Amino acid sequence: MPRFFNLLSVVLVLSLAACGSGSDQGEFEPLDFENFVDGKEDTGYVSNKAAELEAKLTAKVYIDMTGKTAQEIQDLADSLPGASRWTLQKYTSPQLKYARNPLKEEKLDLNLERGEPTVLSVTTDANGVWLEYSNSIESLVKFKELEEKNLTPADLVGKQIDFILPAAPEGVFEKGGMACATDPDGDELHEEDLNESNYFYYFDPAKAGCPLQAPADLVDARYEILSSLDAASVYPEFDLLTADKRITMVNLFGQIEHGDLQSGDLGWTAYNQFKRDFQYAGFSVTETFPDDFGVRMEKTYPGGLEVVANFYTPEALKDHRSREEVNQLFMQAIHDHEIVYYNGHAFYGSLTVLDDPAAYPEETYQIINMDACWSYAYYTKQVFEHKTDPEIDPDGMKYADVVNNTEPGITGSHKTAWLLYKNIFNACSEFMQGEEPSKYSWNNLIVYMNDSAEQRARWYDPEKFHAEIYGASGVTGNCFNPTGESYCKDNGGSTLTHEYEDAVETPIPDNDNTGASRTINVPDSFNLQSVQVELDIRHTYIGDLKVTLSHNGTERILHDNSGGGADDIRTTVGVAGFEGQDAAGDWTLTIVDSANYDTGKLVGWKLILTEASEDPGAIEGENTESKDIPDNTPAGISSSIDIADTAGVGSVVVHVDITHTYVGDLVVKLAHGDAEEILHNREGGSDADINRDFLPASFAGLEAQGEWTLTVSDNAGADTGKLNSWSIRIVPAP
Repeated sequence: MPRFFNLLSVVLVLSLAACGSGSDQGEFEPLDFENFVDGKEDTGYVSNKAAELEAKLTAKVYIDMTGKTAQEIQDLADSLPGASRWTLQKYTSPQLKYARNPLKEEKLDLNLERGEPTVLSVTTDANGVWLEYSNSIESLVKFKELEEKNLTPADLVGKQIDFILPAAPEGVFEKGGMACATDPDGDELHEEDLNESNYFYYFDPAKAGCPLQAPADLVDARYEILSSLDAASVYPEFDLLTADKRITMVNLFGQIEHGDLQSGDLGWTAYNQFKRDFQYAGFSVTETFPDDFGVRMEKTYPGGLEVVANFYTPEALKDHRSREEVNQLFMQAIHDHEIVYYNGHAFYGSLTVLDDPAAYPEETYQIINMDACWSYAYYTKQVFEHKTDPEIDPDGMKYADVVNNTEPGITGSHKTAWLLYKNIFNACSEFMQGEEPSKYSWNNLIVYMNDSAEQRARWYDPEKFHAEIYGASGVTGNCFNPTGESYCKDNGGSTLTHEYEDAVETPIPDNDNTGASRTINVPDSFNLQSVQVELDIRHTYIGDLKVTLSHNGTERILHDNSGGGADDIRTTVGVAGFEGQDAAGDWTLTIVDSANYDTGKLVGWKLILTEASEDPGAIEGENTESKDIPDNTPAGISSSIDIADTAGVGSVVVHVDITHTYVGDLVVKLAHGDAEEILHNREGGSDADINRDFLPASFAGLEAQGEWTLTVSDNAGADTGKLNSWSIRIVPAP
């Protein structure tokens, strides 16, 4: 789903202990991530806990300009149709917060505005400007609530919800006060509980005695659901995170119980438990901060990844410490660390430190994990708005992924957060060792967090369990490709890109090895430099699917039964192996569903073919000698190709054809000169066979001439197979 699922990298987790963090009753055993991503279980398939909906909200807001001249009022009115997104949102966003409660009544959780508000009309009166607008909105609906009504997300498309909003939100608290406020949870509300910042949460214009009247004080609004947004398999930007081979992390734990800070405060409990999780994982304390402010812990992972984690106690953020000092510490933490974890209170939709652009490092990818009560609605927009750069990142999403929560829970969310960080560290370590971190997609990580949170909640209270629901925003434009070069890499100055599209919707037969095929005929003749395929496949379990592309006798695998229970493949895939061929002729996409139960369809696909500006002059070699792979023998077999040409290595494509009944047993390595890279490291579980391209990066800059050796080893008993053949294609460095 676009923007949801969702270094120097910041993971900012607002984990609201005050919402009910719970407490450990003995030791809880979390789900095992390796087993979690290794295919279907007997009890059913893994799925998301919520669906994201794209909707349009139409309303009218009054901009009060009392005291301004008629010319000043008219000047503002004239400027609005051409105003920037952020100028318009200065007027529309305060009003949109008041849509929270009416949408909540419909079981919808309001998120952020998407794109620019559309100006529908502008009128003036003696004291201000009326701005009528529409805005694209993202909202969440939980599957469990749909199931209670026997509905699916698609059933909600076209639904309209009409409600009332304040005409001038900035003055509504003063006008309405207690007379127009009730607690949406049914609790008793006191006047001292209200302020201008939180009034949207309690606003109730239908309350008997509320003095606000239409049209001066209240306006009609309409929310219309346009579509259900589905998620392609996307990844954190692991290459950016590991660029300096070091991750820095800061963990800030706030005071939970107001007043004087006590030793038994829940913030201290969360701090100690979180620090203990790091210690159990092999982190060591290397420094203790003065004034009981915390410690520094460090660990070096395989592959040379260094992780440095700073921990700040509730003493550093306590209520009786200067807010200016606390905010400065917080902002510096966001700016200076790659992963930032804050565990403390939510603040009714505004955390001041998130509103300062100076808190964010420039052109730096960040993961910001918002785990507070309803952080999906509260904080996501704050981050994106203040991460923007008008030239390179107008939406603020190029360098930010935001993990957030749309439901308060009692699971001890710092425990769930640790599961996320542990797997991010493992993925980075594997990537630095030359392995493909394919299982660590945002889809798998988020569903794993959700399932773990639910299991912990059931353990905490089997009868009234209440778990958080996590998602990730800003992720669909991510560039990391676990099996090759970045999806966003420049094509190197090639002369022309051609696009060919097939938009015929085609069902994928369930558990049928014939599958579904669609062909695009390319009428243009030119030599290929690169091939990309844009896929839109809707399916409820992509681990069932194998997707291949064939042209002129060459077949390449685009998706090979990976992704487990994630929904849908909506992504662009770079495909090696067609370089130098003539583009003209038939290109055939085939999708095979190889397991029962889950179904889907091909919505459409596109070929993106880049024309070579000149003959690439690639060096090629092949070894077709078949060799049996000895079972459960780590030494394995070796096969070599001798390259006679002298040239510097620019890039390498290796195609491996292995027949084996359980590819999770196999390790495949390529060696040349002093360099070695692992191409396949026991991924794929019980899947059969490896017949695909690999794009190793460790050989760039070496001399191509000499022996290239492929090693294949089987590291477990029972299953067997053989290396059929392999080939290498070397593009010389310019």
